[in-house]
Amino acid sequence: MEEIETLVKNAVAGAGPLSGFVHCAGIQAVMPARVLTVAAWREIFAVNTESGLAVAKSFSSKRVRADNGGSIVFISSVMGLVGSPAATAYSMSKSALHGVARSLALEFAASRIRVNCIAPGFVKTPMFERGERLWDDAQRAAVEAQHPLGFGSPDDIANAAAFLCADTGRWITGTVMVVDGGYLAQ
Repeated sequence: MEEIETLVKNAVAGAGPLSGFVHCAGIQAVMPARVLTVAAWREIFAVNTESGLAVAKSFSSKRVRADNGGSIVFISSVMGLVGSPAATAYSMSKSALHGVARSLALEFAASRIRVNCIAPGFVKTPMFERGERLWDDAQRAAVEAQHPLGFGSPDDIANAAAFLCADTGRWITGTVMVVDGGYLAQ
């Protein structure tokens, strides 16, 4: 995690104080609990959750952030809100981001730093494509049917993040914005 602090300092040295950031890190392992190892869940938690907390900690420094505060957005997942077989470690790590966002929202409010999460449904990304290769046609159709508006695109999530980072989100903090094509509406 020390590398993250150096990365943030280098970004500020090159571009000046930051107005915000979007933490969009994620690894997933489809692994039933009976075979889930401590090493596997710790790796998933380190990448998906702890790295976001490390960047947020660095961002909170007056030397890093803009004078007028800023915005932190963690990309979570609907799997942090619902369960899914063989996704215990992934769900745990994404759900933990929700708690991190709520706590940091309160802690950083005095510095005018807003902290939120976006919980996407299934979005067509390289991680999605790796998982999709494991499905047959019926499985793919079943997962897509769970999204009344179909699978999302990276732009759908980027638009939500831009909204939260900009002045349009100036009065939003400590929340989880679900952007899932209707997945949780069922």
